[in-house]
Amino acid sequence: MTETVLNSCDIFLTSLNSGTTLFFHAASLQIYPLKDKRIIKFLTQYREQGKDILLNNAENQEIYDFIVSIIISAPKTIEGNKVDTTNTVFNSIVLPIAGKCNLNCSYCFAQNETGFNFDNFTTEDVVKIADFLIKQNEQNQDSQDKKTSIHITFFGGEPLLKFDIMQFAVKHFAEKYPLYTVTYSITTNGTIVNEKILHFLKENNFSVLVSIDGLDNEFNVRKFKNGRSSAQKTIENIRKMSNRGIGIELRATLLNSNTKIVETYDFFENLKIPFNIFFVYSSENKNHNYDVYNQETLQSIRIQLETLLDYYTNRVKNKELIYNKGLSRFANIIRFRVKSELMCGAGVDFFTIISGGTIFSCAHLMNDVKYAIGNIKSNVTEKQAYIPVNVNEIKDCRHCWAKYLCSGGCPAQKISLGVTNQSAMSANECELEKIKWEFYLKLYCSILEIEPDFFK
Repeated sequence: MTETVLNSCDIFLTSLNSGTTLFFHAASLQIYPLKDKRIIKFLTQYREQGKDILLNNAENQEIYDFIVSIIISAPKTIEGNKVDTTNTVFNSIVLPIAGKCNLNCSYCFAQNETGFNFDNFTTEDVVKIADFLIKQNEQNQDSQDKKTSIHITFFGGEPLLKFDIMQFAVKHFAEKYPLYTVTYSITTNGTIVNEKILHFLKENNFSVLVSIDGLDNEFNVRKFKNGRSSAQKTIENIRKMSNRGIGIELRATLLNSNTKIVETYDFFENLKIPFNIFFVYSSENKNHNYDVYNQETLQSIRIQLETLLDYYTNRVKNKELIYNKGLSRFANIIRFRVKSELMCGAGVDFFTIISGGTIFSCAHLMNDVKYAIGNIKSNVTEKQAYIPVNVNEIKDCRHCWAKYLCSGGCPAQKISLGVTNQSAMSANECELEKIKWEFYLKLYCSILEIEPDFFK
């Protein structure tokens, strides 16, 4: 039997306003609230000195044995995102059907310095890609009687500018491949909605992800091409979709300089629709500096997240619902100890196919054919440089307490930063990730102090 040991790199300590110190054990994803100053002092020293501290005295050995016995008795972690990277399966497909947009968002990752470098889809593109997807899935079936399930996300640009292509695609799959289960979603800026579109989305059970950055202020750069804000129009259409019972989620992007983070979260909570919020990240679009993080911006974010912690604990005290999916996602990771070793299934069971049939592992890379991993005519070639690797294979990540939370970082983002999949993100990008995960760690435990059954 392999001896269980406490590795110093698996120790992360942080404090709550209540005075409790949280010990997060990275390898088991267990959180231990501590008040015993002896244990806190021991862990602090052990994190710096490792097993050398055990040579000091018998009390240290006793504390060490106590901690290890807790870890041993803890349920094992569930291996999350265990994807067979040797077998490509076309289960989830992004189709960027519109190589244009009615907005002019400066940070947009779907374009680069020269704009959108992929064309609008034609009906011929849809027919050829549909045939390709069905053929690929039939080859991966254990039984020809088994139904194949494919999920298609319509993307852009703004996909509703090519609403006719969406209509054609749904009808084509239904008529030509009626025995196959095909589900649909769309990522949209939410500014182009009418009765016909609402009926279509509802009738075909679409999941809708609406990009909206919150308050209409100086940090919201989602503008129409004439410079007018898109926020109010998007909000109006979100309400229309919600009233129709269409499944909606919201996605916001925060600029690195945003000083109104708490107000932004409050805006989304008051919409009462599930949402995710992310900071601008590096992409092939180099027309902006919103993805550049330094000590000043990181410190501003850290301070604001401390205030956001108070905001959310007050919501719990007031028995208000929380729509922040980042919190629910983190809670599930911790409650069920889902250890995520792989960032995503890009290039394995998740692909982007542009007009003409060129295949990419990720939509973040689709503006440059040098990142292509194949074509629907020639199938997929092995290009590991554009496919996620196991975080345990990333040397720089092995001793990081957050490695099973961030999974080593986004490969497409790394490419944009000029680093390889086998490397960690830049130091500031890693720090931003740690700030985010520390916030959710503290929020999760703060909520449990107030309402122990909250996440049940």
